[in-house]
Amino acid sequence: MKIAFITGIKFTEFDGKYYATTFSRELISERYLSVFDEFTMFASVYPGNHQTPDCLMLSSGNGVEFRFQQSAKRPVDLWLKAQALRREIGDLLSSMDGVIIRLPSMLGRLACEVCRKIGKPYLVEAVGCPLDSLWNHSWRGKMLAPIVFHQTRRCIRNAPYVVYTSKKFLPGRYPTQGQHTHASNVFLCHFDDSTIERRLKKISLLNKSITIGSCGQIDLPFKGHKFVVEAISIMNREGYDFYYELVGAGNPEYIVNIARRFNVENRVKIIGRKQQKDVFEWLDTIDIYVQPSLTEGMPRALVEAMSRGVPSLGSDAGAIPELLLPQCLFEKKNVHSLTRTVQYVNSHMPEVATEVYNRSKEYNLTKIEARRKKIFEKFKDDIMTGNR
Repeated sequence: MKIAFITGIKFTEFDGKYYATTFSRELISERYLSVFDEFTMFASVYPGNHQTPDCLMLSSGNGVEFRFQQSAKRPVDLWLKAQALRREIGDLLSSMDGVIIRLPSMLGRLACEVCRKIGKPYLVEAVGCPLDSLWNHSWRGKMLAPIVFHQTRRCIRNAPYVVYTSKKFLPGRYPTQGQHTHASNVFLCHFDDSTIERRLKKISLLNKSITIGSCGQIDLPFKGHKFVVEAISIMNREGYDFYYELVGAGNPEYIVNIARRFNVENRVKIIGRKQQKDVFEWLDTIDIYVQPSLTEGMPRALVEAMSRGVPSLGSDAGAIPELLLPQCLFEKKNVHSLTRTVQYVNSHMPEVATEVYNRSKEYNLTKIEARRKKIFEKFKDDIMTGNR
């Protein structure tokens, strides 16, 4: 069976191979090729000088074909050349048995239109909220947010099959009339209770000095890191001894300037990008993890921190409240709410560490992939029997 996968993810080409930040060939093989025979990725591509392969995952592999859209050379072309893109998508789908469409993305929304028009079976993966992400992006984003929100909502409502990456937030905001399940793209393979034992011992040995950590693109305002910097400046003036470490790609000047403004540049350490295995090692060194996002789907870094038993807190954005106790949530953009929550977690570290570790077990790979595979198999069976 031939399946097309249409996504807004941008790939990078090096020496005839394709790389991405989140789509490894192992993931494609284990998640999709275990159910479908042939897999064609349709997306956009960057030239090889955009990022180096060391920073990306290899996506090319056996059973995977790549086809890239040719009409949109600039982001605005996704809108201006929508009709040409519809034709490209239609040409691609003429040889496919079915389609998996990842939303939100402009290519994905156009693909939903084409599938409905030509009667091609399709399944939607709903992985994020465009309303929140665009609204917190820029003034242009605020103009586009309501339009994209309603377009995405319509696509998901009319989709015959939907896989949501959160259990409550995305299904609540983007309901569907079709068959659906939830299966996070964030998952953990192994759990070892010695992890929480080591964490509790680390907590028992802490002195006054506390290191808070966050992981994510460091120069994106909607990641909310600036609120943590301000909160640290407030709490340290009150007698606390907090430091803040940031792991992630991006221009460090954004955070450096904010730290300088609040006179805590000697308290903020920008570590930069780390490989996945190194992120877990770093998580074991910090004392508190904070996810201060203004918009968020299912935050991988927060789940990973929880799995290491790191006492964790987060904003009330997106799916974050599905992960944490109410006492560990703060109002997004509200520095005073953030400081109160940090102080709560700081004074209840053993209890919070144990709770978040236990909650992280809900993201066991076997459980998640069983739900995803069940709806994939149903999608495949319905295509083969003509039951649409």
